[in-house]
Amino acid sequence: MTSFLSTLWSWISSFIWGVWGILRWLLFGDGQYLIAVIGAAVALYQAFRLRAKHYQSVREAMGNFLNGIREAVRKFQHNLIRVWPGETLAKRRIVAADIRSSAKSFENNRTNNAASLEEVKAAARSANRFGRCYAIDALGRIELPDLEMVQIVSEALRSRDPYVREVAAQALFRMGKAARDAEPALIAALAAFPNEGTGYYAVMALDRIAEDSQEIRDSLQRAAFAPNSMVTVQCKILYEKFTGSKLKSGFRE
Repeated sequence: MTSFLSTLWSWISSFIWGVWGILRWLLFGDGQYLIAVIGAAVALYQAFRLRAKHYQSVREAMGNFLNGIREAVRKFQHNLIRVWPGETLAKRRIVAADIRSSAKSFENNRTNNAASLEEVKAAARSANRFGRCYAIDALGRIELPDLEMVQIVSEALRSRDPYVREVAAQALFRMGKAARDAEPALIAALAAFPNEGTGYYAVMALDRIAEDSQEIRDSLQRAAFAPNSMVTVQCKILYEKFTGSKLKSGFRE
């Protein structure tokens, strides 16, 4: 307050002195008053700078205060939406943002942010369909996944929910060679769901990680000619890649 009053008084006195100097110069042509006018103008300019600086600090303080209030309100709103019963679009957005933030935090610093990965793993095991699917997809996008991540996603292939199964198969496909331990689960998923997107991504994942074996050949042959199969073409291509021969009506050509 003292600084403000001092600035105000400096502005008023400079203004009065400048006006008086201009009048004396115009009326009497006294050069010394012209110098006084210049001095008053400089003082006035400095006063304006001090006042601007003072108000700038006030504006910054008020801005920080209002930003703090907005952030507190936002956090309260998000926490309320998280615990609110039922599934809403706003709740899904918050869940997705939380999972995405945790996964990114872990990727930025794997050593110090291991707890962030645990949050994503917990979400990938949760009963909430949207949260589980989003977390499984996030695990599939993390570079150099560990064995536990592969196991969590492999377990999701046995889910009763077709959306969860398909997202899990996609995640294993993205993991590539790192998901080699998921080969048995992928073979089982291909056999059980050849008429779903799960089977499609399962055979695509096997194409990236599997090596030729009789079990793989039999699985591809059954899935290729299963009723309403969505993977016939992919199974034929992979079978030919392993054996060098083609599949037709359940028999090699």
